[in-house]
Amino acid sequence: MGSDKQGQTSLSKLLVICFDTMDTFGKKAEQMPSINQVFQMVLGRFEYHVVEQAFKIYMESHTVMPKPADIVKIIEPPQETRK
Repeated sequence: MGSDKQGQTSLSKLLVICFDTMDTFGKKAEQMPSINQVFQMVLGRFEYHVVEQAFKIYMESHTVMPKPADIVKIIEPPQETRK
């Protein structure tokens, strides 16, 4: 997304939807600007459609709002280490 304003706006809207519909455990609406800023910073290197798909995958099996790292792990799964 980086400087892609449409992607940034779409991510902001997606975060509001997640905030409204998923468990947030004590988070308040006033925290949304900070939450949005961190998600934009961490996920900004990805194209929006990739981020959106990762959110869909996450939401199929989770009820708690994701952290940015949860979405990154879906986009770039950790490499398995050989034992």
